[in-house]
Amino acid sequence: MTTVDNFRPAMRPRQPSAITVGRRGIERLAEGSVARYATITVGFWSLFWLLNGLDKFFNEATFFGVTRDAAFIDAFASIGMPAALALTALYGIGVFEIALGLAFAVALVSGPRLKGLTSLCLEASLLMFVTFTFGDILFGNRQALWEHTCYIGLITLSMVFLRQAQRPLS
Repeated sequence: MTTVDNFRPAMRPRQPSAITVGRRGIERLAEGSVARYATITVGFWSLFWLLNGLDKFFNEATFFGVTRDAAFIDAFASIGMPAALALTALYGIGVFEIALGLAFAVALVSGPRLKGLTSLCLEASLLMFVTFTFGDILFGNRQALWEHTCYIGLITLSMVFLRQAQRPLS
């Protein structure tokens, strides 16, 4: 006579649970997931700044981006500044954003060897968003003010997370 036990599929050996792994195992599990999320965070900011900087240079010529030249010229004209200064500021910001994106990429590739570079990039990002916020207030652009304020919150959360990720678990 055949029983139900004969038809049971072969089961994989059970993975030890977090409780049976012990403290050292829990630390290794946590370190792996924190490192993965830290990599995703730094990778996000790298792509964010690279694409945002490149967007300043690809205006009307391609499917990529929006016409930032006219918006910057109009904003600067509203406070009596010349168009040449507006375009210099626009492309200067674009170059700085690309450099910041590349610095994040270098920090991502180098890993823990250049921990200070990640912190420097995050602080430069915060400074950029504060500068953008100042410009939004000066030019009266409420929508951009809202966006940049949200980015200030996001970069602050990223700073807190990445600083916590560098601390040993205890």
